[in-house]
Amino acid sequence: MTHAPAIGTALLRIVLGVVMLAHGIQKLTVFTVAGVQDMLAGLGLPLPEVLGIALPVAEVAAGALLILGLLTRVAGAITVVVGLGALFTTHLDAGFFASDGGYEFVLLIAAAGAAFVFLGGGRFALDSVVPIGGRSGRKG
Repeated sequence: MTHAPAIGTALLRIVLGVVMLAHGIQKLTVFTVAGVQDMLAGLGLPLPEVLGIALPVAEVAAGALLILGLLTRVAGAITVVVGLGALFTTHLDAGFFASDGGYEFVLLIAAAGAAFVFLGGGRFALDSVVPIGGRSGRKG
């Protein structure tokens, strides 16, 4: 089981990436950019026209990067921002449980994103073989 930590890291990274990618695609294709902009405006957020485009693009980009294990720390940071943004703007007042509209799911998303900020992509990530920024993530 010498590869167990690397396999566990890859599994969590890929699943988190799929979740982020799916949510971004859903915002682009089902809710539409206009719908996301309206939702954000309804929450009273500033610049909903900009955020309504930035949010789904950030989710798609973070998701794809996590799946590939490329720029994993950056993708993790984006995921933290998205998760905490959802927690504080939408879910906090509904309590803990997601079944009640609460924050448990987005808190888990943010925490998993933070883990990748600290861990990097691991051994089975493109970060470990693509020297972006002069470093590779071979340690995990």
